[in-house]
Amino acid sequence: MGICFCDMKILLTPAMRRAVAAVVAAVVLLTGASAAGRLTVVSVESVRVEVAVGHAPRLPYRLWVTYGDGSGEYRQVRWLNASEATERAEADATLNPVGTEYRVRGFITGDNSTPNGYPVTADVRVVAPQATTISPVAEPLPLDRVSIDGDNRLTHNRDLDIDHLISLPVKQQLYNYRDTYGLSTDGYPESDGWDSPTTKLKGHGSGHYMSAMAFAFAGHSR
Repeated sequence: MGICFCDMKILLTPAMRRAVAAVVAAVVLLTGASAAGRLTVVSVESVRVEVAVGHAPRLPYRLWVTYGDGSGEYRQVRWLNASEATERAEADATLNPVGTEYRVRGFITGDNSTPNGYPVTADVRVVAPQATTISPVAEPLPLDRVSIDGDNRLTHNRDLDIDHLISLPVKQQLYNYRDTYGLSTDGYPESDGWDSPTTKLKGHGSGHYMSAMAFAFAGHSR
């Protein structure tokens, strides 16, 4: 008796065969116990959604599942309408006018102790769009009206951030802008990393820099 690994063949002694058989039996036993125990999915909550005509449906990313012993929990679901072509078809008012009903299929994703692929469905009904009025429940506070005082972790971290911002060479932050518009870059250190002039992200880091400087100026008196 032998077990093949690629082109290599390993011969097993009788003792090794008994050990392998015991391991296989244990795996089968554990697998059977898992399949018949708490972590066997037996049902999933139903999903019914309405979507305005001309739009693709928004489906929940997780659903409540019930196991064989009656317990349950939320589990992640993967819907099978994620491709762009499918979403475009769902949002096509000529294919799915008001009143249309269709079904989207998916499955509960597995983990180390439950199988992958428990089937789920979502029933979708296309409805006419409704005008909605959104009332703001919160308004942003101007930073110059917010202060962090005292000797604590918040003020310490804020001061560390500001000290770091001040230490950055301003001329290096301006390199890409001057280079892009044909201005002289003499005396301006070339940016590196994400802001390297050879990358498609140039200007990204300096944009963060200017935003951080503006926030620091507005939120701190120093």
